[in-house]
Amino acid sequence: MHNIKRMFPTPESALIYLEECRWPDGVTCSKCGSSEKVRARKNNLYRCYFCSAHTGKRAATVEDITEFGVKTGTIFQHTRMPLNVWLYVIHVLALKGKACSWQIHIVLGLKQRTVWYMLERLKKVFGEEFEDMPRVRIKKRQQFDGIIGQIMTHQQDSDSHEQ
Repeated sequence: MHNIKRMFPTPESALIYLEECRWPDGVTCSKCGSSEKVRARKNNLYRCYFCSAHTGKRAATVEDITEFGVKTGTIFQHTRMPLNVWLYVIHVLALKGKACSWQIHIVLGLKQRTVWYMLERLKKVFGEEFEDMPRVRIKKRQQFDGIIGQIMTHQQDSDSHEQ
């Protein structure tokens, strides 16, 4: 457990890691897939000015400009839980294979209901595989990266943008 806390001591360190997993070749728009006119904004968000230019109309309002972040369209969207805590929960699951919310609540000191909610979101990504999640030793960084990669590429059902 100490290794994962050293790897991701802050939400910002987890954000950087997740951005590298989601966009290994640079940030791309979650709506149009372009990286040409994507600009960094405050609060770890990005704006795509290509979407409005591509449609041939000028962006008249802020709503016409696509705004997104690393959490957009993932299980992390619309949660207040810091990203490094999400990675801690995923790490505990990877180590134990199958763990209930009560066990993770005890190990990490989080509210049991919060952990239950997080596990429900993870079940949406892994489906039936969630019950048989392979045990991973954190020394095998590629396997952990693979789990995170699967989470980052799984699209949620909503089309709402990052807030």
